[in-house]
Amino acid sequence: MSRWDTHVSPYLQEIGRWARRGLNNEKIADQLGIGSSTFRKYMKEHPELKAILIKERQEAERIKEKALRANDTPGVKGRAVSSTGALGIGPGLHARPDQQGTHRTAFERNKKKIYATQDVCGICGKPVDKKLKYPHPMSPCIDHIIPIAKGGHPSAIENLQLAHWTCNRQKSDKMSIDIETSNKGDIISNRILPHSTDWSAYKAKE
Repeated sequence: MSRWDTHVSPYLQEIGRWARRGLNNEKIADQLGIGSSTFRKYMKEHPELKAILIKERQEAERIKEKALRANDTPGVKGRAVSSTGALGIGPGLHARPDQQGTHRTAFERNKKKIYATQDVCGICGKPVDKKLKYPHPMSPCIDHIIPIAKGGHPSAIENLQLAHWTCNRQKSDKMSIDIETSNKGDIISNRILPHSTDWSAYKAKE
């Protein structure tokens, strides 16, 4: 079995997300634990890898251009665009409640408490290795059990739980999802969302 099969092919979706966030090929290769030359070789040998990189980077540029056009539109002020194409927060836009004011202070305090007392992902139920750092897909983060967009409290510790970064990303602002098993629909709560990829096999370059 080649390194393509173990280090790259299972993570094409995540590679696309990294590309959209602005990581270049060298940084993506580093995240995958392979050399840049190997990554370039795989791009030539596997069209699906090159295709997803092109697609996600074009999407990032589309978002950036859309934001720039909005910034030039009368009545739309305060938007800032980063080099990766993401919208920043300017005077005319509001940050999420957990990222500003008293909620931010409480959130950061409760985040430390959770990191000190919890060891299992509240979404998938598997252990969280707190030594891993973002953007490793299994790195720790804090999840809002009831999403802020659904009315969840921004900073109360009762609404916060430890989670894997990739689990939190898959959950997004959903409360639950429907899946089909054995020809019947089962409801999967936000604490046991299925993984699209088995990230336990992920090996980052040391």
